[in-house]
Amino acid sequence: MYKPKTITKPQMAAYFRAANAAARALGEPLDTYRKRIMKEVCNVTSIKQLNRTGDFDAVMTRFAEDADDCQSACHFAVGSGRRLAVLIGAVCEQVMQLKSLETTATGAIATTAPAEDYLRTILNRSGNLRSNQAGGWWLDLSDINLQAVFAMLDTHRRRLIRRLNQSTSSSVPLSFSMDIGYVLMGTHLATYELPSPITRTVRVNVQ
Repeated sequence: MYKPKTITKPQMAAYFRAANAAARALGEPLDTYRKRIMKEVCNVTSIKQLNRTGDFDAVMTRFAEDADDCQSACHFAVGSGRRLAVLIGAVCEQVMQLKSLETTATGAIATTAPAEDYLRTILNRSGNLRSNQAGGWWLDLSDINLQAVFAMLDTHRRRLIRRLNQSTSSSVPLSFSMDIGYVLMGTHLATYELPSPITRTVRVNVQ
């Protein structure tokens, strides 16, 4: 059974900074305040019970709202969208990489483009892209739409791997990881580990 990961050390430091600022703004003792908020927002009583995604975002949003920090509140309120956008950026780059490798391996004629252009085209055709803010394309899409975009790209990635596995006699797994890249080693498709943490960003700027 999957167990959500607890918050990281940097998240814990950010948690206490935000909680302290909010407690001071409301004139409450820090421990009393932060435990009350965790119970109200996530129904937990200990910081060790918070996961590093939805729980952390929810608590940090509330801390920022109580401290009247609108910028931080908005940042954490769209945390799930930001994470999905990073995943979409990674899988989109992998698709473009695999398309290029397929051309090399099979001699097929294929049109390739930078990952951000490929993603922009997909979103424009689906009518989901309206923002002209560089790097903020995902703000126009709901989490459900973002999940659908990721699923579509991941399905295409898996099809490309299947075709390349067949044409190069390889057996590269189909499972998704944002920390790998793909390469041809002679006549075999292989993967390699990217530097961690991944620092890629897909930026879409529509005029």
